[in-house]
Amino acid sequence: MAAIAGNTLENEFKVLFFDKNGSAKLKDLQIDRTASFRWTFTGGKLCSVPESTDRRSDCARLTVAGDKATLSGDDGAETYAILPGNARDL
Repeated sequence: MAAIAGNTLENEFKVLFFDKNGSAKLKDLQIDRTASFRWTFTGGKLCSVPESTDRRSDCARLTVAGDKATLSGDDGAETYAILPGNARDL
């Protein structure tokens, strides 16, 4: 999805950066931990593919409206601001 590829998603709890080559980084702001994963976008769903083999893939429906992105899944929905580029140097 062009709106997130090469850009950052940010809310009060998380920062995510999705590069255009399918790699991503997630920083959990509550515990100050960063994780890396691969990402794909298929059928309206954004899926994370963890680099660690002990974790499973997780998918969420992606909705973009202007400069906001919402990821919706089984655990509810989270809304993020879309920031240009790697805005938080992840």
